[in-house]
Amino acid sequence: MTDIDRRLLIGLAGVAGATLATKLAQGGSLNPPPGPVTPTGKTTDQIEPRIDLLNAPASANVTNDANNHCIINNPGSYYLSGNLAVTKANGISVQAAGVTIDLCGFQIYRASGSGGHAAAGALVIGNGSARGFAVGFSVPPGGSCRLHDLSTVQCGTGFDVSDSSVMTSCTANNCTQLGFSCVDSCTLVDCAALACAESFSVGDGCTLARCTADFSSGAAFAGKSGCALVNCTARNGNADPSEAFFFLQGCTLTDCTATNNTVQHAFYVGSASILQNCVADSTTSGVDSAAAFKLDGAIARGCVANNTSSSLAPGATQGVGFTGGGVFEGCVSSGNAGAGFYVTGTRSVIARCQAIGNGFSGVQVIDASCVIEQNRAIFNGQYGVRVDGTGNVVFANCARGNTAGNYSIVINNRVGAIVVPALNASPVTGNNGGSAFTTDPYANIGF
Repeated sequence: MTDIDRRLLIGLAGVAGATLATKLAQGGSLNPPPGPVTPTGKTTDQIEPRIDLLNAPASANVTNDANNHCIINNPGSYYLSGNLAVTKANGISVQAAGVTIDLCGFQIYRASGSGGHAAAGALVIGNGSARGFAVGFSVPPGGSCRLHDLSTVQCGTGFDVSDSSVMTSCTANNCTQLGFSCVDSCTLVDCAALACAESFSVGDGCTLARCTADFSSGAAFAGKSGCALVNCTARNGNADPSEAFFFLQGCTLTDCTATNNTVQHAFYVGSASILQNCVADSTTSGVDSAAAFKLDGAIARGCVANNTSSSLAPGATQGVGFTGGGVFEGCVSSGNAGAGFYVTGTRSVIARCQAIGNGFSGVQVIDASCVIEQNRAIFNGQYGVRVDGTGNVVFANCARGNTAGNYSIVINNRVGAIVVPALNASPVTGNNGGSAFTTDPYANIGF
């Protein structure tokens, strides 16, 4: 190593030492300050102030009386640190706005007595369950609450909520009256009712999405006007002579399913309502005029009725796929004991539908001034298309292989010519062969 190299290394070491000394001087002393050590952070109560309802100190926040285990008098956040055994009439009564209750996975249960409610009046409540009350969770009028991740077991009514409340991921089990009772403009998402007398009963303008009713002994879904249902399911109900889905005027049901129910109607909807892509499979009934779909001035598009049956004597109106009046468009009715489509409403429209393998006629219209167009009726037990009323228009339909005949239409209707296509006399290969059925676009095809 040369003298120049030695001098360079000594210089670099000096610079590093000076830099280290400067940083230590800027950092201050490493010795702790004199006196006792005190916390510098925030407490849990400062970060998220909450009150334990099981261990609440005597204060104005939480009190009780002869009828209520806990009374919440002030806004704030409350929680349970364990199961709440209720021996009084009611569990938790919320008497203030701005209250949030986190049940933390615990249960409010009736230890003795009967009736009452587990919790009533909270603005937001979630993450727990209730067992053995007349009403599990109750929201009085004007509450507009949010309930989430709750379940009830063996209550009279699982959930009884007021206008504009929102419920997500809630479950009602074995309720002797109602699983969910909701007033107007409520929203229910991912909720379920299991083995309840009635599953979902809602007021005007309610929205239900991805809700399920299993083993209901009354109506699975019942509502008033202006409701919207998406992807809701009613299964295994025994509610004869009730319905799986029953809704009044102006409602919309989309992608809903009724499977294996004993009911008079799987779907019953009122005027100006719309059924879109709904399915009724394996519906059975022991009452008169049972049908998978009953429309009262409504519209059904892309719906399917399959395997509807009746324990009564066979008849066109027993175990019908679709019945009533309105618009039936692009629907399929197959394997039903009665008629595929039994249309009773004046000025109804049945268009582009398929009736396949039903016990009686594929399409039967008994009223007047209806439009029957572009339907296919194949291998039904009576007629393909049967029209008993007058003033109807029947055109561009196709009927094939129906037992009593492809068409039966009384006088005083407007009917496109019935055309029987000729059999091809030579093989058809590639793009050549065959013959035109007819040049009349309104002709009905039968063979």
